[in-house]
Amino acid sequence: MDNTRKEIGPQDYFFIFLATGAYLLHTLRNISELYSGVPLLISIAGFLLYSLNRTKVDSVGFYALLLFILSYLLPLTYSYLWYPDESYTISFARYLYMIPFALFCILAIKSTAHYVFLLKVFSFFILLGGFSIFYQIVLGAISWFPEASEREGLVRFSSLAGNLTAYGIFGGLALPIIYFLFDNKMIRYCSLVTVIIAMLCTLQKAAIVNIALFFMLLFFSGAMINKLKIIGFVVFVLPLLIFVFYFLEVSYVVATVDNIFRFKEGSGASDVTFAQSLLDRLWFLPSQLYEMHGSSGLIFGVGMVGGSGTLGFPDYPMAHNGIFDLLFIGGILNLLAFCTLVIFILWRLKNLEKYCIAQSYPHTVIKVSIFIYLLIMVNMLFAGPLHVQPYGGVIFYAVTVFVCLRPDEIRRQATCVDVKR
Repeated sequence: MDNTRKEIGPQDYFFIFLATGAYLLHTLRNISELYSGVPLLISIAGFLLYSLNRTKVDSVGFYALLLFILSYLLPLTYSYLWYPDESYTISFARYLYMIPFALFCILAIKSTAHYVFLLKVFSFFILLGGFSIFYQIVLGAISWFPEASEREGLVRFSSLAGNLTAYGIFGGLALPIIYFLFDNKMIRYCSLVTVIIAMLCTLQKAAIVNIALFFMLLFFSGAMINKLKIIGFVVFVLPLLIFVFYFLEVSYVVATVDNIFRFKEGSGASDVTFAQSLLDRLWFLPSQLYEMHGSSGLIFGVGMVGGSGTLGFPDYPMAHNGIFDLLFIGGILNLLAFCTLVIFILWRLKNLEKYCIAQSYPHTVIKVSIFIYLLIMVNMLFAGPLHVQPYGGVIFYAVTVFVCLRPDEIRRQATCVDVKR
């Protein structure tokens, strides 16, 4: 049996849901700025409460996490060295916003059950975000959501997850959680379809890429029968569905297909091509920061200004690339610390996988964690430092803290003959 079920009580579920949900409802700050402090207070209160009952953690993982957090804090001092005349109240608040949640996770996620529950809470709010997009398509924009825009003659709506680009990215992170960890088949497949359709309704290239990445990871990591199912779906079912919806002129399907494949004359005129967008984010946009800050700024970092609009400096050019954001915020040291943590997490996950029987519950949890981490890293290349944002930070720190500090949980479960969900 999964003995962690005996260790987790209703109060643990409640505090994890409360802290996680508070961050994932971050758009409520658009109604009142006072809400911005609610997630911080809940996380700090939870951290203090759980600090009274600390548990043993993995020492190697603890030092890896500590090194990352210390390196993360260093750019705070760089800011005053490079741009001493700027005001840093907003930027520091944004940059440090997810740290209380990371501290909460260190003490609150004590078992696999805690970890999986948090992942499911994340997916639940992603589903709510999908319904918020459907609601706006039918009934019009929600006034306190980030402003909508237009593409291909259709309105692009923001969502509960955040601005226009948020759902196409963060929805993709929920796909492996839903597919592998939702037990009820009906709920699983209905949830998958809901999230995928909502992602497509964003008319976002990132949404298409994330859906494709998920199916690719699923294909290369699955058994032969699953590979055949995926091939059948991608080669036969998906094109047929697209053709039917396109033929019936379902507006969002038509606009999405035209935006990607440019079937109609003039289609996609309101946006750059996929290839051009890729090149822009890999070098053209980061090069503008290089021209402004120079090689020393790239090597040593310039602090909060290096994060430009993400950290409250909209007048400075944005890299739209997480690697360059890390470099211009904290330099090579900052990037190396982050990459070291990422490599450590992926290395540890692959090593833990050796303990697990294929298709067992611990093996599934590890696979989900690998999927999430790989998707985060790929998206960071084109979307900036996701771990600074509420949705990205919640999922990033959940995986990072659990893998760093609780590897014995997976090892212990893997040794059980009868491992159940």
